[in-house]
Amino acid sequence: MGVHGLWIRSSTSTDLPTITSRLVGVGASSSVQDYRVEVEQWTARVGREKLLHKVSFGAQEQWVIFANAMLETDIEGFDAIMMGMKHFVKKISLEITGQRIVFGDFVVCLGKLSYGNQQNPITVIDVEYKPCVSVLKGLELIRSFKNDFLSAFDGSSQAPFSEIPLPPYSEFGLGNDFSVSHLALGYSHLLSVLVVRR
Repeated sequence: MGVHGLWIRSSTSTDLPTITSRLVGVGASSSVQDYRVEVEQWTARVGREKLLHKVSFGAQEQWVIFANAMLETDIEGFDAIMMGMKHFVKKISLEITGQRIVFGDFVVCLGKLSYGNQQNPITVIDVEYKPCVSVLKGLELIRSFKNDFLSAFDGSSQAPFSEIPLPPYSEFGLGNDFSVSHLALGYSHLLSVLVVRR
């Protein structure tokens, strides 16, 4: 897995088809795959507020993020964890669905985000640079790609794409080599950002 960068913005119905057409028009593979991510936020019903996030990239790829700890699990494992945390209830969840497009050494995931009772659609762009695993070096290359290619979609009639930075991943025991755990942490942070903006 290479390094990923995340961007979001309020979207229109033309965002995904327009960006997809441009990618395919300049040489991206016209064969696309499904892209889906789910994030849930659970909160304690008693005592001081504590938050737990579950990030899912499919039934068998799930991460639980609580305090400064992360754990990879699956459906059965998550259910077992929550049996021991019965005072937690699901507060809010988000779902991102879209397409995954290969463009040379980059993989661009384009999706629509829905969460809570939010009314305005949101476009999510997840860009992966496959050859690089170094978070710092990879993010610079991804930002250059975004600025060169995706800035064309930051028109004056729409808000520009906002980057969702990785939180301090070393606090979760993660190093500078990007992994699926870094990606899960990024999507967990995306939900936190959206909750604050509500």
